Amino acid sequence: MTSEARKHVRYALKEGILAALSLPGTLQLIIGQIIDVSESGLALRHGDQIATTAPTAELFLIGRERLEDSEFNVTARLVYDQDLGTGHRSGFEFRDLTENQASRLASFIRFNMESTPPVSYS
Repeated sequence: MTSEARKHVRYALKEGILAALSLPGTLQLIIGQIIDVSESGLALRHGDQIATTAPTAELFLIGRERLEDSEFNVTARLVYDQDLGTGHRSGFEFRDLTENQASRLASFIRFNMESTPPVSYS
């Protein structure tokens, strides 16, 4: 995706901020480190290929700061799964966020992001 097509700021997160992905119709559970996140989606580094034809999946975001905003679920669509040779990088687009989820996501980003500037737009 080119930077011209991106609409939302992407933020790099601190080391150790995770997401767990439960794939519908499978027993597969993937846990990975969130590379960056925006209000519309995130990139995840993990060890296993994601093989699914399901239109959506549940992501459980796990932060380190502010307990009331540190863990919550969002529905997302897998956009890509790239083999890096040493693991995988996958991109997810958030789907149908409620007002509460959007608010919690904003807090999650604010309290778990690196102190460096945003990485790009999504």
